Amino acid sequence: MESINITLKIMGELYAGSCLELAANNALFNISNIITYIATVLVTLTAIALPLTQQSLQWMEDKYDSENVVKYLNEKAPIQANSIVPRVLIYLLFSLIFFLAHELLPIPLKAFFFITIITYFAYVVVMYSRYFAYVFKNLSSSTYIYDKILEKTESLDEITVTEIAVLMDIEKIRLIKKHEVNELSGQATKLGYLLKSSDMPESIESMNTYLNSLHKILYSLPKTAPEEKYTKTANFLSYLTFQLLGDSKHNISLSRLNEIIVWVESKRDDTYKPLTSGRFLIEFVHFKNRVNICIPDLIKHLRTLIWHSKKENIQIITELYKNICKSLWQREKKGSYFYFFFHFKIGEHLYKTNLHKELEELFKNNESKVTKSQITLALKNAGVQDDKKVDEFMLEVWDNAYIKAAEQLAYTFLLYFHNKESHLLTIRNINNPIKTNFNNLTSELLPSSIDEIFSHITNSEKLDYFVFEDSPRENIIHSSGMLLIYEVIKCIYNNKKPLFSSKQFQYQDLSILIYSAKRLKIIVKNIVLINEVSHFISSHYLTIDEVLNAANTLLATMIKELDEYKLELEKNGDLDPNAFKKIKKVFEDEIENSPITLIGLKQIKLVNESISSFSVKLPRTTFLRNNNIDTDFWNIGSILTKYIMNELNSILRKRGCSQAKNFPSVSSGIKAVVITRGIQQYLVDNGFSFTDREIIWPDNTTAYCLKLNYGAIDSFYCISDKDTLFKCQIGESNPFKLDIVDMGEDIEVNIHFFFKANL
Repeated sequence: MESINITLKIMGELYAGSCLELAANNALFNISNIITYIATVLVTLTAIALPLTQQSLQWMEDKYDSENVVKYLNEKAPIQANSIVPRVLIYLLFSLIFFLAHELLPIPLKAFFFITIITYFAYVVVMYSRYFAYVFKNLSSSTYIYDKILEKTESLDEITVTEIAVLMDIEKIRLIKKHEVNELSGQATKLGYLLKSSDMPESIESMNTYLNSLHKILYSLPKTAPEEKYTKTANFLSYLTFQLLGDSKHNISLSRLNEIIVWVESKRDDTYKPLTSGRFLIEFVHFKNRVNICIPDLIKHLRTLIWHSKKENIQIITELYKNICKSLWQREKKGSYFYFFFHFKIGEHLYKTNLHKELEELFKNNESKVTKSQITLALKNAGVQDDKKVDEFMLEVWDNAYIKAAEQLAYTFLLYFHNKESHLLTIRNINNPIKTNFNNLTSELLPSSIDEIFSHITNSEKLDYFVFEDSPRENIIHSSGMLLIYEVIKCIYNNKKPLFSSKQFQYQDLSILIYSAKRLKIIVKNIVLINEVSHFISSHYLTIDEVLNAANTLLATMIKELDEYKLELEKNGDLDPNAFKKIKKVFEDEIENSPITLIGLKQIKLVNESISSFSVKLPRTTFLRNNNIDTDFWNIGSILTKYIMNELNSILRKRGCSQAKNFPSVSSGIKAVVITRGIQQYLVDNGFSFTDREIIWPDNTTAYCLKLNYGAIDSFYCISDKDTLFKCQIGESNPFKLDIVDMGEDIEVNIHFFFKANL
């Protein structure tokens, strides 16, 4: 303690009368001037340097066409720009208060505040210096920020979402402004692959930012930008989009790709357009999440591509067609393949279980709706648990469902290209050209035989017209004319006769086939005269007359065979037993819906003979299998209704009472009432009421009521459980019987009723 006192005493003696004391006293004496100088410096610095800095940042934003650059610089700055001015203002306010009040303060306190103000001034100057140095350092080189971010692309842990956005904005400017740059940098591309493969939750936002930036790049590229620049970026976007499609973590929408096709790709004059040509289908089989892709959405996207491609050059159309065909890399599998899938993959011991029956039951309604949990449970019931095989099974189910759905795209080509005959001819000849002996195993989307052409025509009648916004018949028939010419050329070139088999079609198809064949006789005459078609014919060493004569001969023979086959079916075609079951069901329903008949058939009188017969003739076509006619047999059923009414009217005439005043005042024991209109009016006047099927006594009790309009005399008859209304024929278990008589073109239906009124 003594040493400290000695030290302080020595320092005090040294300070007294020294230059330091003189400077301190002079500073305290000139506080007002010093504070004024400091305030002037800060205001000047703020008024000049800060706007200059902000202007520099705005220049950066304009240069890279990116708000993200300024955001990035502000995030990484040693001090936030928006906090500088408030700190300066606080300092000036404090200085002003000190300036006004310093005369009132004792010297020690005055010295303390003065030193504080000087220290804070130094801090503000350093703060300004660090911020300005940071900004100008980033502005010193056009690639400083770019190079700095590229260093972080090796690891997703180091790079932020904002840095990804800035990086991709700079990549955009490089592609737009640098002629020698034709693609994303290697580091930026590698970053995309890293984000695609990452399972970290944090990478989802980063991946969305990356994809959005790729969209932005494609929209920003000028229409005149080199094809390579656009193609490579679009290919990469397509690849990432479809690799992530079906991944539940990412909300990927195909509509955004469609927007690029409409607003960007369709306006470019490139010879190759990756989005329109469906390039993603090349890697289709390798999509890891394709089992989760919504098939209707995917087919809708492909249908959109076909529609847009019709406006493009033939190379793009050809590429799209080939890619769709390649995606159909396997044939459609039947249900039995899936019922016994696990038996082959896991072990034959499963034949001893009911696994195949369970799978068959699941597939009965719609195989595309079968879920993984259902399959897992079915396997568990069979004593097996193999998640890997279940995943393999579900993938095959998805592939099969996709193939079924994608095959419908043939109709889309036929519909949209009805006035692009030469394009249809080109894509039909692309996979297996007529002149080559090489057989490409790629599945063909368009019909590849004469029989298939006409099958597509008939099947197009069953399509949902809402898919095409209009009836597709005429356009599809016209396009089929081009395919028919192609098949005729192929047959003649290979020294074969064009043939058609009418027996494979059902009766319901014959009328449209005959109509189509007659239309095609006119259509093919015009198609062969198209320049590209006539050139195709001559390139296969044939003449237009040869092809046209062969086509007309085929169509004439076809029309004749179809007419004969149609007549044959109308006379001798197989009858559909379900049609007769429907007639029987109509009669059964009529009895079920007649309470009086049901009551009467409970209490019957048996007799040796009680039969009434009626007959109706209908065309044979009404009963043919698959006739595409849904016949309502209500008119035949009305025979039973009229018969019952007549029998009840006979009972009313024989047993009924014409004295309305004798109508029972209570409903005790009465199950039904048969009544005429006149009696009904009398009862209404005396407190009774009626509904469509019931009579209601004044005490609110009810019974079934049948109102008849027959006879000149009004009467009524009340039916109880003990009444015997009908007499029935011994030996007949049913009240009616149907006999079907095959008369060739007509079918006679004989109806026999085995009950009559018991009079």
